[in-house]
Amino acid sequence: MADLPHNFPFATPASSQSQDIHEGGSYNDDSGYSSSLLVSRVPTLASSDFSFPTSIQSTAKSLREQFMCPHSSAAKARRRHEQSRDYPDRIHPVDEHVLPPDPEHLPLQEQIKLYITQHHMMDIRRAIAESNATKIESGGSISRYVIRMSVDPLELLQTCAGLGTQLLCDIESTEPVVHLVCCQILHQFLSLEENSLLAEQVRICLRVKYLPQNFRECHLPLIASAISFSREESAQDKDSYTGFVTLFGRVTSVSLTEHIIYSQTFLCVNPRCNNRNYLHFTPSAQQHRVIKRAEDGGFMETGTDATFLNIDLACSHCDLEMPESVLDRVYMNDLAGSVKLGERIQLIGRVYRSFPEKNQGTYLHGIQMDVNNVLHLPRRREPEMLSETIAEIFTSNMSPWNTSQAIVDLLDGIVPSDTFRKLKLALLLSAVSVPPSESKNLAFEKEASSIRRSLHVLVVMNGRDTIVPVVMTSMAALKNFIFWDYGEETARKGLYSLHRPKKSSAGEIRASEMSTAKDGIVMFELDQLDKKAQAHISPVLTTVNGNDIGIQRDNLSQQLGLTCCCWAIHTSIPLPSKKFKPGDSVSENDITGPAHRVPLNEKFDIVVGQHELDAASDVALSVAAHTLRRHMQDDEFDGGPSLQLSREDLSQYLHIASTIHVRLSTECEQVLRAYFQVMRKKAAGSDTNSPSSLSTMSTLLNIASCHAKVCLRSVANRYDALISIMMMEETIAARFGTSWCLGFAPLLDGKENVTLLYAHASAEPVDAFPGQGQNHFPTHVPIFESNVEMDVDMDMDMDDPSAAKEARTDTAVPMSVQETRDQVMDAMYAHLTRVISEYADDVDI
Repeated sequence: MADLPHNFPFATPASSQSQDIHEGGSYNDDSGYSSSLLVSRVPTLASSDFSFPTSIQSTAKSLREQFMCPHSSAAKARRRHEQSRDYPDRIHPVDEHVLPPDPEHLPLQEQIKLYITQHHMMDIRRAIAESNATKIESGGSISRYVIRMSVDPLELLQTCAGLGTQLLCDIESTEPVVHLVCCQILHQFLSLEENSLLAEQVRICLRVKYLPQNFRECHLPLIASAISFSREESAQDKDSYTGFVTLFGRVTSVSLTEHIIYSQTFLCVNPRCNNRNYLHFTPSAQQHRVIKRAEDGGFMETGTDATFLNIDLACSHCDLEMPESVLDRVYMNDLAGSVKLGERIQLIGRVYRSFPEKNQGTYLHGIQMDVNNVLHLPRRREPEMLSETIAEIFTSNMSPWNTSQAIVDLLDGIVPSDTFRKLKLALLLSAVSVPPSESKNLAFEKEASSIRRSLHVLVVMNGRDTIVPVVMTSMAALKNFIFWDYGEETARKGLYSLHRPKKSSAGEIRASEMSTAKDGIVMFELDQLDKKAQAHISPVLTTVNGNDIGIQRDNLSQQLGLTCCCWAIHTSIPLPSKKFKPGDSVSENDITGPAHRVPLNEKFDIVVGQHELDAASDVALSVAAHTLRRHMQDDEFDGGPSLQLSREDLSQYLHIASTIHVRLSTECEQVLRAYFQVMRKKAAGSDTNSPSSLSTMSTLLNIASCHAKVCLRSVANRYDALISIMMMEETIAARFGTSWCLGFAPLLDGKENVTLLYAHASAEPVDAFPGQGQNHFPTHVPIFESNVEMDVDMDMDMDDPSAAKEARTDTAVPMSVQETRDQVMDAMYAHLTRVISEYADDVDI
């Protein structure tokens, strides 16, 4: 298309605007043409000055009268044309002059006007309504119209094939004409008479919804030939980059949104003059645009490189200083703020530059593109269906503890099912804690903005067991995850870092590491982080929704908006080879738990001690035998967390479980509240430092909710609260040596206190952490035999008359695994009730 003349309304090219728009390197939503003048005078728009439906009807009627013959025979001819549309050769030559005009034979401006009036009048109406609302809210004096048109390519091609081809292949030559037509339609709608409608007040955003298959081709030069190109040569080679293309990927960096234009209005104080000037100031531009009224009554555009406060805005008629009237701020690019780090998006745009670059001795082939639209892609497209193995677990009507333990039984790909059960359960609870960003229930989760949703897990080892990191990695691979090796590389890289901007750029925040773990897991070795790196990871451990992690430069800020779970491994000093005896003297450091001196241990919700008792222990031998048996039986095993299910099945289960919104039942809240009060009272008399009240209560609520998610339930009951209390007691034991309420001890080989205390018919020796001694049992923890009759007053189900009968166990009948687990939980719940009953005067349950 030929360039429009310089004296044409709305269409004077502005080099200064082009410089302002491309200064930040982002896509220009505007037309690329600045306003010079509009001959007609228009009054200030008010919301009651026009009737919009009447204007649309009158405009459509005028178009019909313009393009169609009003004669009475025209309707009959058009009906005959519709009946014989598929047979154009049957149309009589006499009727051709009364038929609707063929859009292909119309000028480009008329084609665009016909397309807009047929498909995008609602967009213009919405722009006028938004302009009125913004003007009233801000108290501004200038009406600004942002017309956002979402173009359907197939619909456009069906309306006018020539216009659709030109817009999809060369949108730069079409946008100025679209801008002109929209200004004309606005001028006709609003019936403006006194004041001028400048093209600066009208902004056009043409967004392509999608691309047909024929347009999804991007012909880039060969890598070998691109390496020899310079940037100037690549920029001149535009033959291969015409037309729209689509790119799919994940957002790893977001530029700080600074591409804005401050538009100020200056009024002359002389009532006889009543002059009005406009200043358009872009922070990143070297020149600023000034629009003044010329001698002939029109407007002229000038430019200046003066500072913002030293621009001369004297009246061009009476030479009086023009004071500032209204300041309006316009964001020119609305796409940069529509994406967040870690999201999967589809970009629709035009590649306009291809250049090679060298990074650490490696040649990379990079491209730059003008982005027209950004489409957000869902993370998962497969249907939300569980596998038959997992579905059978939830249809068997088992207790909550048996349900979660049955899921843990499936995690036997790396280690046997009876090994590291506490660690597997902790990782499972953490994996379902963070819902996906596209979850429908995410809005309900955000209501409790003061409580963290993510559960962070810390595993403390003595350096001997190398299978633990493998187990954690296999579980993390079921979701988005990264391994942050900050302390292992020479050029250390952080999870998020600010790159200082250049003179003309706005700066950017890169999160190539953390963005990969969006709604997923960040793994790192805590003992490899120095104090600077620990300060870097600390906000991630304490953030609620990720919006409080960001950067700020001048008056602009960019939030990460990322939530994830942190799984850390800390390798402590190896234990002595000898076994401690109850009579041996131990130092003060040995009395505390294995995680006592671990940095940032108080910021983790669950702490698991994985100290190994002996290199040749039963656990180590069983893991070795399991590994050999696994590789001998199945050579095609991929090292996943399960031998019975595929990674896709487990990943689908975690995805479904994490999307569940859980509420706590009244009984669950009462149990957690009673335990929390008892724990605070007992911790008050202890010499050790007690954990934070807010973080402890938040962890209790999160674990109970996550266990309900694991069981695919939307309501957490008292057994979920009991499991939450058990995990909290294990964490306290790992930190301080012995828990205060239930008397849990830090056990070796990742064993569970509840299993060793209640799962055996007779008390077996417990391998405790050195300092606790061998055969360590707290004096106030009862050990029940399989044939012991529990007191009825220790069970909270007092209304059940069969409670006393169920308490008796018949040793002649072998119990199943589910019955054994239920008995363990009943015994643990009875013990918790007894501990709480000691504070019956102060605590209500």
